Amino acid sequence: MKRIIVVLCAFCLLSLLVNAQESAHHIINRYAGEVKPATPPTGHPRVYLRPDDVVSLRKRYEHQSPQTNLLRKWIKEEASYDTDGIVQDGQPLEATYRAYEANAFFYLIYQDKEKGLKAKRQVLNYFRTLQGGKYKRPAFTSRKKTYSIRGAALVYDWCYDLFTTGERAELIENVIRIAKSTEYGWPVVLPNGGIHHEYVTAHWAEEKHANMLAFGIACYDEDPHFYDLMAKDLYENFVPLRNFKNAGHKFEQGNFYSGRFIHELETTALITGMGADNPYTPDQAKVLHYRIYSLRPDGLVMPEGDGFMAKPFHGRQLPAYLIGAKIYKDPLLQWAAHSFLNKQKKGSWARTKYGAAMMLCWYDEKLVPAKLDTMPLTRYFPTPHGNMITRTGWGLDVNNPAADKNVAIIKLDMAEYNLGGHAHADAGNFSIYYKGPLAIDAGIYGADKKGKKFGGDIHSYYYTKTIAHNSLLIHDPDYVRRHGSNSGGQFVFPKWKTTGELEQMTRRTMILGHDFGPDPDKPEYSYLSGDLTRAYRSDDLDQPNKVKEVKRSFVVLNHFNEKNPASLIVFDRITSRSPDFKKTWLLHAQQKPLIEGTKQIVFHDDTKRGYRGKLVNETLLPAIENAEIKLIGGPGREFEVQGVDYPPKNPEEIDTKEGGRWRIELSPEEAGKTDLFLNVSQVMDSRNGAVELPVMKVEGEDFVGAAISDRLVLFSKEMQNISKKVRFEVPDIIGKYKVLITGLNTGEWMILTQGKKQRITVSKEAGTLYLPLGGGKYVLRPLQTSNDRK
Repeated sequence: MKRIIVVLCAFCLLSLLVNAQESAHHIINRYAGEVKPATPPTGHPRVYLRPDDVVSLRKRYEHQSPQTNLLRKWIKEEASYDTDGIVQDGQPLEATYRAYEANAFFYLIYQDKEKGLKAKRQVLNYFRTLQGGKYKRPAFTSRKKTYSIRGAALVYDWCYDLFTTGERAELIENVIRIAKSTEYGWPVVLPNGGIHHEYVTAHWAEEKHANMLAFGIACYDEDPHFYDLMAKDLYENFVPLRNFKNAGHKFEQGNFYSGRFIHELETTALITGMGADNPYTPDQAKVLHYRIYSLRPDGLVMPEGDGFMAKPFHGRQLPAYLIGAKIYKDPLLQWAAHSFLNKQKKGSWARTKYGAAMMLCWYDEKLVPAKLDTMPLTRYFPTPHGNMITRTGWGLDVNNPAADKNVAIIKLDMAEYNLGGHAHADAGNFSIYYKGPLAIDAGIYGADKKGKKFGGDIHSYYYTKTIAHNSLLIHDPDYVRRHGSNSGGQFVFPKWKTTGELEQMTRRTMILGHDFGPDPDKPEYSYLSGDLTRAYRSDDLDQPNKVKEVKRSFVVLNHFNEKNPASLIVFDRITSRSPDFKKTWLLHAQQKPLIEGTKQIVFHDDTKRGYRGKLVNETLLPAIENAEIKLIGGPGREFEVQGVDYPPKNPEEIDTKEGGRWRIELSPEEAGKTDLFLNVSQVMDSRNGAVELPVMKVEGEDFVGAAISDRLVLFSKEMQNISKKVRFEVPDIIGKYKVLITGLNTGEWMILTQGKKQRITVSKEAGTLYLPLGGGKYVLRPLQTSNDRK
């Protein structure tokens, strides 16, 4: 009976959450079948372009600009590689398939028959000698094989009239032979059919669609089975899921694996390049905006998910910026394309994966790049992600990175859906950068003592878990994990296989409100609130859920002050099943923090990198007499979970990859079923004599919040949208405060003080009021809210 009740409760909770916001299942099904597969046109070329595009491509090649000059130089270099196409060891070789792509390009734009015949000879010899067996790191070898196939598509299509019928048949036969030896084989069959986690978390999208689709377009007249198979899967399964995900304007696998997104964009270039309608929604272009907003002044990015922090890693994104800018006429992506194009060096990641000829096809030399100083400083990334990034400025020059630029960046991760793979259990996480990483995404994507990286001890027990993030832990001591330790974090479900399972297993958070303003381009405040309850529910229905409620609200304040640029206020409400379940608020740092009463002080001083940032976090709730503040870390305890450390094979990676050596754990000492946390973090320069702004807790019957400088932020204590008459008080200290009130129901409200009345409208998305108020007592009364509308 107990198990039945638990199951029913779980499904009731799921039903409530699904009904509150439209389910992924319904959204994806709405996209499915909207666009039918296009048929490749007759004639050649048709891979990435049509005959009418060749003249403009030739003009682009001859165009004089820093970008086209560099691409032209690279194409010449690749075409001049001395090879007859034969691979001596039978393994794929990037230089060779770049060579036959570049030589085919010259036949395409100039009808240079010598180079065209050279490209044909190289590709035929290459596929005659390329082996179909398995090698070390088979996934990486498999990708290179499919990149070879995509290159073969260019030669087949662009030099079509140079091939005999027999040579075309030979190349098709060899492509099939090699495709059979790739990671997913050929013809490909996914388990269960239909939309599947492989489209999101695995290598499927990294390999099959773009590359096999390209060859299918090239040889459609001779053998349509390549295109028919890949196009059917693309339109019926892949595109609907991607349209759903792309509506959130970010890549779900994190900032580093967003390099995979290029393959999706490449299918867009292939479909539109042959003259067909784009099956993807325009949201596709905006996915890369998230990474641009994540760029730091030191040339790196704000970490998220599995990643590599040792060096700038922008080469993976360059081809995507080029395609997105060209197809969607997106000035922000053109800024990124221009910025990162000149940073590419010979042998860089982008150039081994994509030849310069393809990059020139994707470049729009006429599109004017955006000016970053005109871009909004806060960006909300909606369902299915629910994240926000806010900056105090841009300060970006990727060709001349400077870590001491006066730009604060705060990233807020509600993570509505966790689709698995390289994503982490990090709902409610926040990260802060100011003159160095301060509140960090901890852990490293590195090998453990056994040499295992993905799925190793560090990855499984620490790096991907909530304990490595600036989020919350709720520890049920009796919970028995099937795998790993019971650290009190969020649950991640096994691989999903249908859209129904996607909704049931991956929906982690509900967005309660989001807002920024009053100037949308340079907002004084940025607000994001979410219900994280589902993220902490049990993934095993034999055991009861440990929480009844977990909610978190963020407010970022831009102080427009060079010495005190920004602050972050975090308010949490947690109700556990038992008062004995320990609740912990986490803050991670690279360098050892100081604890001084209610304050925790984080420094990041690194002369070599130019870092000189400082973060001061002040705890207002729990009260100091009920607050336990612990410092964990240092040698042998960097990645500690319940007394066990999970060290890397190479300890130096902790610093080079910003792994974090320390964390602060804040918990209430007295057991309680419901606990509130209220913390205020502010950033400043550690060396210019900046002093933190004074912080004060402000509390009434319905609201609790913080005053800092000339700002006052109030949160609903219940963290539920208020629809009743409430009272609050503004401190009489500085004259007028700019007051942000959160957690209000949609509709018309009246604010009253000292006989004066003011009517205000609260929007559905925000649930906030922002207005200047002097010291005194106020009454806020609803005139009409969403609750009492018929």
